[in-house]
Amino acid sequence: MKTFNDLEFTYDESMRRWRASITLDNGYRFSVISGNDDGMFQPFYGRYPDTFEVAVFNEGGSFVPIGAYDDVLGWQDRNQVSSLIRQFEMDGQAHEDLLVAIRKEKTKYKFA
Repeated sequence: MKTFNDLEFTYDESMRRWRASITLDNGYRFSVISGNDDGMFQPFYGRYPDTFEVAVFNEGGSFVPIGAYDDVLGWQDRNQVSSLIRQFEMDGQAHEDLLVAIRKEKTKYKFA
């Protein structure tokens, strides 16, 4: 099983962020980014090397809705990233279907 330790981070100087991605055998791709802790405003929900922003894409390249109202999870530590990777490795499409159903249920009442 893949974990956070399988991610290879590179630094993007122009965006002032660390980024890594990994594609699982079942086609799900994880994008993991984190900003610098340099006092500059960063539009990322994480501070390298402790917390990270995570997005998941399915085989078709679409966002998987991993948050109730957002397509990213912010402020995830290394263990939380590993757990999310493991969940998608084990359940893949079933987990995506569950998250889509949760999103639909949550947003159904958001503006009611």
